[in-house]
Amino acid sequence: MHHEQRVYRRARWRAVHLPEGGGKCVRLTSPECTLLAEESDLGDDNTVWVGLVTNVPERPLRQLSVDFARREFVKFGKGLPPTLPGGPRRPYAFVACDSTKGIDPIFSHLISELVQK
Repeated sequence: MHHEQRVYRRARWRAVHLPEGGGKCVRLTSPECTLLAEESDLGDDNTVWVGLVTNVPERPLRQLSVDFARREFVKFGKGLPPTLPGGPRRPYAFVACDSTKGIDPIFSHLISELVQK
């Protein structure tokens, strides 16, 4: 059985809203990190982004397994439960990083770009 893995390698940027108001544009991908996401997740303000760091050459099935589980949530669960009763369900997606390309640049990217302060 073939499962299409949705991996986006091109640089992707996304506008995020900051807790104190306003927003900024963040870079989701880097040379070490790709996306496991639906195309629609990129434009959805409710998307929950999760960092995944794994040794891709030694554990190639790990990213595939994570993406399979993510797609099952999309297919059957329609995402994560809403934060408030009656609110929209929340998609979740992964910024998947290859640890063999360097831990320091990966965590620098994940922290500086994706952690909202």
